[in-house]
Amino acid sequence: MINFVAADHADRGNLQITPFGTAMPLASVINYTAGVNIANGLAVALCNPSVATCTLDITVQANVSATNLVADVQGYFRSGPALNTASVSYSLEAGTDSAPITPAANVPVLVMGCQTALGFRGVSQATLLRIPASFLEWVGLESTAGAAITQGFSATAGTHILWLDFSHQVDLRVSSADTFVVHNGSSGVRTGVVKLMW
Repeated sequence: MINFVAADHADRGNLQITPFGTAMPLASVINYTAGVNIANGLAVALCNPSVATCTLDITVQANVSATNLVADVQGYFRSGPALNTASVSYSLEAGTDSAPITPAANVPVLVMGCQTALGFRGVSQATLLRIPASFLEWVGLESTAGAAITQGFSATAGTHILWLDFSHQVDLRVSSADTFVVHNGSSGVRTGVVKLMW
């Protein structure tokens, strides 16, 4: 966040601001007239090293007439860690499990069940897993149970975590202390996708 002040200008004009190395936008951030100091505070994107050579942070351009510029940095936004995502597809014979799924340990992992071969959508079914070294713990919503909150923790193989279809045939189960599997408890082949975000 930067507060800009256009000051001591002799005539009217305007200021445009852009991250260094990018095209100047059409819009101005300050329009000024002679004899009046004008301020405007706004969030300003800085030069992105992945798209430009950043010898400066921003480019400021005065149009029509020159002005003095005061810029007070009010604060900044820290970028968060990059979001990791994975889609685990499965096609399981009756009574079988997927290969063990092991997201990063000690990081909350959002798990969402998506469409299965039955045509049901489980996108409103989600659970938040935390995977310590000793056991899985989870809390989640089950849309098949009126959005009831479910929770638990276990390292016991086979413990139910979350249903992935409305027929209660395909679910997530604990595989070991830090892994889980998709289990097909139906009498036929089931296919689908489990989405993970952490």
